[in-house]
Amino acid sequence: MDHKLLINEIFGPTIQGEGRFAGQRCAFVRLAICPLRCRWCDTAYTWAFSDALAARHQAHRKYEYEEEVHEMSVGDIVSHVSHSLNGSNLVILSGGEPLAQTPVAL
Repeated sequence: MDHKLLINEIFGPTIQGEGRFAGQRCAFVRLAICPLRCRWCDTAYTWAFSDALAARHQAHRKYEYEEEVHEMSVGDIVSHVSHSLNGSNLVILSGGEPLAQTPVAL
């Protein structure tokens, strides 16, 4: 059985810009629908899909769910990431609170 996650974007190879792995090549998996919805968030495009949610962010900008959220199977995510690594083995899961997203069984 494959599971699906809500993904905003997958990209790489890129360079990790912060934390313990700063400066290392990596692939990024940015999940969507962060439940924290921090006012200062730099990726509000992953969760501010209504006027009420947009009002919680300092920019007050509303984004389109259909443009920003893509349901992907874990297998498809792994395949996409493996092509994005290009010699690296570091994958960054991002999106605010990645572990809050529960895979949905197909």
